[in-house]
Amino acid sequence: MAYHVLDHGKLMKKGEDTNTELPSDMLEIIYKKLDFDELFHFGGVCEDWRKVHKDQRENVMKSRAPLVIQTSSYAKKTYFFFSISKQKMYSTKLANFWRLSYLGFTSGSVIMESYHSDKILIMNPFMRRKIEISTRSLICYPIPSSCNVTLAFVEGTQHFIIAFLCKRNFSLDIYDSRKFAWFTYSRYGRPFMIADLVVLNHAMFFITNTAKIGALRLNRNHGKEPFLELKNAPNITSSTLRLISCDGNLLVVNFRPRIFLEVYKIDMVSMEWVKLETLGDVALFLTLQRKCYSLSNPQKWGYEKNHVYYINGESAKCFVYSMQNELVKSIMPHSAVPSSSNSKSKLYWLDWCFPNVCDEIDYSMMQ
Repeated sequence: MAYHVLDHGKLMKKGEDTNTELPSDMLEIIYKKLDFDELFHFGGVCEDWRKVHKDQRENVMKSRAPLVIQTSSYAKKTYFFFSISKQKMYSTKLANFWRLSYLGFTSGSVIMESYHSDKILIMNPFMRRKIEISTRSLICYPIPSSCNVTLAFVEGTQHFIIAFLCKRNFSLDIYDSRKFAWFTYSRYGRPFMIADLVVLNHAMFFITNTAKIGALRLNRNHGKEPFLELKNAPNITSSTLRLISCDGNLLVVNFRPRIFLEVYKIDMVSMEWVKLETLGDVALFLTLQRKCYSLSNPQKWGYEKNHVYYINGESAKCFVYSMQNELVKSIMPHSAVPSSSNSKSKLYWLDWCFPNVCDEIDYSMMQ
């Protein structure tokens, strides 16, 4: 599948040589001035941008605000990025995703599934990179509507692991690129039901539906690792518990709109649960099924601190809640439908896109 990049009104042909060598200082000046549309295009035509050092890329992406992944009922094979704070839809189409299903956005990449060719596609729209993984050895394919995907790169290498947590059959399947192999961590809630995953401090943590937290292991004893011994653990049973990385800490969120909102910090020093009454200078970005995030200093990007931003994947609407779980407002796009879509088409906001988040793990910590 090729990315086609629009350049001055012309569609660049596949294989056409458009790469130009640029000195690093000029490259830095250029990419600091680019908005999202320009960055997508630049990544398609400039090989130097794709080769730039990882730390430099991360510094660039830190200056990018959170977006939502948008599609429509008219053309679900086409996906767009939309800025809620700027009320702007970025017109660069990711691809023509015919016969592909959207699974999630994680570590700067769009994750798609192809039932037709038995593949998972990992596509970074900013770097114009694509990785394909065969799913033929999987017993059960990830279910798009109930899938939570976590992609983490192995520190200092090009290797990665990608975890697919499916709430429909309570399964966790993991692909390890070092071994070119899949393995099933849990199935049908056995050995326990995992509610969510998150990467923190180069390790991957999970939380069960009974609020037990552990560090994921990728060895033959997986599923038998001890849970963290934490004091003041609440008595919670819920398959919708969310585990979020926040400024070097673990947050646990138990949320149902207008019914309950509980936020806890896991204090790794005192090894205890601490219930939070306020988020301070932080906002939470939640979804119904997919990956959730926190954002410090959200005012910088046009969001309010100490609030929860929630999208449910059923409409193009973001619901904003206070810490008292009161609906403060609903945000909808001012412009209705992309010009290429039918006027009667319904929009959907599927997922959050945090371009600056790229998870890394220490492989030795997961053995």
